[in-house]
Amino acid sequence: MIRFTNSVPLGMLVFLIAPALTACKLSWEMPDASKYIHAQAKQVPAYAVGTWTGGMGPFVMTMQVDAGGTAVICHSSGHKEATGKAKHKDGVFYFSDGGYAELRQGASGEPELVLSGDDNLLSQLREDSSLTLATPYCAKFFTELDAQ
Repeated sequence: MIRFTNSVPLGMLVFLIAPALTACKLSWEMPDASKYIHAQAKQVPAYAVGTWTGGMGPFVMTMQVDAGGTAVICHSSGHKEATGKAKHKDGVFYFSDGGYAELRQGASGEPELVLSGDDNLLSQLREDSSLTLATPYCAKFFTELDAQ
C-alpha cells in the first residue's frame, strides 16, 4: 500500500479529505482565448475610459481603455510581467490570455473588475494617467507605447 506519511496510508488520507473537497465550489474555469478572438469590441461606459491601475490577486494591473471598447493591459507580480489586449463586450472584458472580467461601476464611481465572475477576485481600479500606481515595468511599457 502507498503511504503518504509514515503513519497514514494514502487511501485513508483521500477518504478523510474527500468530503471536504466535494463541499468546495469550484468557480475557476479553463481560460479560453477564442472568446477574445471572436469578441467584437463594443463601446465602454464613459466611467471606464482612461488609464487605470488596480490589484488583482498577486498582480498589479494597469490598463488603458478607449471609448470603442479595446484596451491594452500590463500586469506584474514579482518578476513576472506580461502585456496583452482586451475587448469589451456586453459588460465583460475578454483578455487576450483567455481570461475575462465583468466590468461594473464601483461606489466611488471608478470602474471595478470582477475576474471570471467570482466576487472574491474584485479589483477596484484607480485613475492612473500619470502611471504613478503602475509597476515600473508597466509604467515603462505604457510610456514607450504612448511615444510611438
